[in-house]
Amino acid sequence: MEGAKTKIILTALVISVIVVASIGYYLIKDAGVEEITALEGNEIADNIAQSWHQDSVLMGVGALVHQYNFFNYTADKNYGYAIGWKYAFYSPSTEIEIGNQSMYQRLTVTVFSNATIETNETRESYIRSIDGWYIDSNDAYEIAQNNVGINDFNNRSPILMTFILTSDDSITPKWQIGWFYDTDSDIAQRIEININASTGEVLYIDD
Repeated sequence: MEGAKTKIILTALVISVIVVASIGYYLIKDAGVEEITALEGNEIADNIAQSWHQDSVLMGVGALVHQYNFFNYTADKNYGYAIGWKYAFYSPSTEIEIGNQSMYQRLTVTVFSNATIETNETRESYIRSIDGWYIDSNDAYEIAQNNVGINDFNNRSPILMTFILTSDDSITPKWQIGWFYDTDSDIAQRIEININASTGEVLYIDD
C-alpha cells in the first residue's frame, strides 16, 4: 500500500513539473527572444523548485555565457542578458547528517532563452539563501557601467568573466560582475563589482 502511495506521489510530482515547464516554455517561446534577463527566467525556475519541494530556497543565480577559447568565458557584450540562467535551490526539510556535516538536497534549474529547461539534483553541504532580490541583471549591468572605475576598465574591451547573484552573509543578496582582459604580461588584468541586489547600491569593487 505504501509503495502504491509513493508511486502516486512521484507521478503527481513529475506531472506538475512537466506542466510548470510547459507553461514556462510557451511564455518564453511566444516572446521570441534570443537572450533573457535573470528575473525573466526566475519565475519559471521558482515554480519548478516549488513543485520539487515546497520549502525550496533560492541559493544563487548565474549567467550562461558563450564559450571563448579554452577559458569558457564570453567575448560578447552581455549587458545583463544571457542565452540562459542557472538557478540553484536547496530544501531545508531534506537535511541529513553525513559524517559531521549536514547535507541538503539541491536542485539546479537551467532556463534557456530558446525555452529549453534542464534540471539536476544533487546534495549540498554549503548552503545560503537569497531573499529580497529586486534588481534585475540588466539593471545591475547598467549600474556597473555607470561606475567610473568599471567604465574606464571596460574601455579596454575586456571579456566578461563572472555574472552571478549570490550572498556572502545570507542576508544581503548581491550581484557580482567581473571582467578581465589579456595583457602582454603573464598576469591578466581583472576587475569585479559587487552590487546590492535589493537597492542597487555599489558595495565595493575588487581589482
